[in-house]
Amino acid sequence: MKKLFLVLACVSLFLVLNSQDLETDINFGNNGIVKVLTPNSYSVGYKVVPLNDRSYISANLIENVTTGESGFSLVKLLSDGNIDSSFGMNGHFNIVTDHTEYPADLVILPDKKIAFAISDNEGKIELVIINENGSLFKKFNLSPFPNNYLIPIRILFRDNHLYIGGIYNSQNLDLELMFVIKIDLEGNFDKTFAENGVFISEKIIELNAKFRDMAFQNDDIIIFSSGNSDDLSDYLFMFRINQNGVGDLNFSEGGILFIKNEASENFGTIKTDMSGSIYMTLFDYPEILKINTDGFPDPGYGIKGHAIDNYYLDNLKNSFFSILMKDNSALIFGTALKGSSDQYDVPAIAKYDKEGKRDIAFGNKGIFAVPADFNATFINGCIDNDNNLVAIGTCEGTSGNLNSQTFLTRYNIKTATTNDDIQTEQILLYPNPVDTDYFYINCANKKNITSTYSIFDNLGRKVLTGQFQKEHLENDKIDLPDNLRNGLYFLYLQSDPNSKMIKFVVKH
Repeated sequence: MKKLFLVLACVSLFLVLNSQDLETDINFGNNGIVKVLTPNSYSVGYKVVPLNDRSYISANLIENVTTGESGFSLVKLLSDGNIDSSFGMNGHFNIVTDHTEYPADLVILPDKKIAFAISDNEGKIELVIINENGSLFKKFNLSPFPNNYLIPIRILFRDNHLYIGGIYNSQNLDLELMFVIKIDLEGNFDKTFAENGVFISEKIIELNAKFRDMAFQNDDIIIFSSGNSDDLSDYLFMFRINQNGVGDLNFSEGGILFIKNEASENFGTIKTDMSGSIYMTLFDYPEILKINTDGFPDPGYGIKGHAIDNYYLDNLKNSFFSILMKDNSALIFGTALKGSSDQYDVPAIAKYDKEGKRDIAFGNKGIFAVPADFNATFINGCIDNDNNLVAIGTCEGTSGNLNSQTFLTRYNIKTATTNDDIQTEQILLYPNPVDTDYFYINCANKKNITSTYSIFDNLGRKVLTGQFQKEHLENDKIDLPDNLRNGLYFLYLQSDPNSKMIKFVVKH
């Protein structure tokens, strides 16, 4: 393979999900699994989007082992998982391009056409619009930066215009930077947007940033990027531009939210809910950061805006993407570390509830990670119009020459049932505020709480781990570190099936 599989690596072991939350849809493909075969080709399943007729469009990166040609394949799947042979050529619409370092993106238009943006062989944006039946409607080559390679990452549609965001290689600065362009469906740049239809981060807001993702926030656009110069390489950035491509100085502090980044060097994703709140997921790190509409971390979500806990950190090796559910709970797709002496990776789905806490009732204390009989990994997914979860990824090929192929699987989402053993522990922490170097914990029912506890500061850093001395947590004393500063802290109690986070203030 050339560059096709350098970005999206196949890790291992397909995930089988059976629980009160997810149930394999045996009516989809072969017991819930569909393998999408592209003749004589390697295939990496990149994205799946639902259509209103209960079918799906699967976007796949491919490389033909006979001709050596690489590119993308759009495949239409019926609701039962069978390929719709009336779409394109036997269900496939293929695009040849050598530039497959980064996956491209697609969006379904109101008239059921498909807009698909890729980087062509000359480094320009190739925008392909496909009819509902899989035939070519129009194709445009867009080159807002001559002599620079362009890589479209995200495509959005609103009010008869397409917004394409991605990376371009600035030869002058020798950096990968970011752009957002706005065009109509005839391929014309919208002159009212930014400068002649093109937003360039370092020119507009003087920020050397690399594009990661973007999403609509009501009438505006939220952009997620990462530092791309020596003095900014440890930071992620989030900022907002309006419909005219102008940066909003009222967002966060001076128009940009700076986020210290020590965990992820790859891409991440952002989602927005109906109220305009922003949910950011890092690749390689099982965390959700919730940003309020003004551009600041939401203090009521998780720990000061961060949904993260030790269980996920200890059990999830990395993450790839997330899905925001209708109730504002979040699913993170990645890999978990399993096994004893010889540890190995397995695909995993983790869940945070709408308050940024681990959903104990989901899978095994919040994580599904069950190995089965063939190697695979999830890469992306969607919630379809029937509220089913459809995941797409890559599995081990059927022969030695074709060592990877696209697969999809579908799960019915079930409402969690009530369990009498799941109960909220009545826990008292006192005094609060804590004006000494210790405090007490009293718990009326310690049936489910484990013997260990952790304390985090308001930045999510662990400052103390310990064990309870008494079996029933009746007036159990916890000594604090001598150098603990005044401020807000969180006592985290691990329990089964519920976890508990208690806020307290240290005020000497």
